[in-house]
Amino acid sequence: MTADHKSTRPFACVAFLAIPDFAKRAVAEQVQLRSALEPVVAGVVASLPEQDRIVIDAPGGAAIAVLSDSAGALAVAELAQASAAGLPLVVGLSHGRIGELADARNTSVVAGDGIDTAALIARVGKAGTILMSREFKAVLSREAVELKAAIREVGTITDSRQRTYETFAFERARIGARFRRQLVIAFAAGICLLGLGVGVNRLRHRVVEIAPSTRLQTIISPAAERYGDRLPVRSNEVARLLLSPGQQTIETLRVRS
Repeated sequence: MTADHKSTRPFACVAFLAIPDFAKRAVAEQVQLRSALEPVVAGVVASLPEQDRIVIDAPGGAAIAVLSDSAGALAVAELAQASAAGLPLVVGLSHGRIGELADARNTSVVAGDGIDTAALIARVGKAGTILMSREFKAVLSREAVELKAAIREVGTITDSRQRTYETFAFERARIGARFRRQLVIAFAAGICLLGLGVGVNRLRHRVVEIAPSTRLQTIISPAAERYGDRLPVRSNEVARLLLSPGQQTIETLRVRS
């Protein structure tokens, strides 16, 4: 595992690009997949300022430590998937400690839990997905609140030391789905309010149907101060009345045919 950048920070967001089951594939297929992965990595790296990235080669993938913020690491993951063009690719995202160490040959390498966790998550995911650790989710939710709706819990995984890790999937389409659900809820609430208003209006008034063969003559109401004792109705075209609550007397005349 080698790095193209020597400057490191104690903590960073890491995007690990991996090909599922790379070690189990035939050598010829590994060569082919690795060749297809290289331009994807190159394109992602080119999108980041040099001072904001550390690129680490790994068997069957590559780790990119993003030194800016979690949204930058997520952008790396989405760009990689968009550029994959049929290449089976999983991107694991994590936030953790990274540092520059010396290996057995006294060669300087970049390593740390941030890289290890991202690699573990990526290597158990399905092609075409973006997975993240609980730590990365916490940082992303704090730095980009609007993206929380796109995060879905997947489950837990266990490493060789029997340590468990919570994993989450990032699915940007969930943001649009949530917006559509909010529109539906708002529309349904509006319909309910409209229905409630109609219901209240019906409680406050009574609708009386007038038969076609009769002519309305007068309305006698006990609420004299509001309606008067007798309200003459001169129109012969009345077919329906909207009356206030209370006892009402309606007089009609039958029309002779």
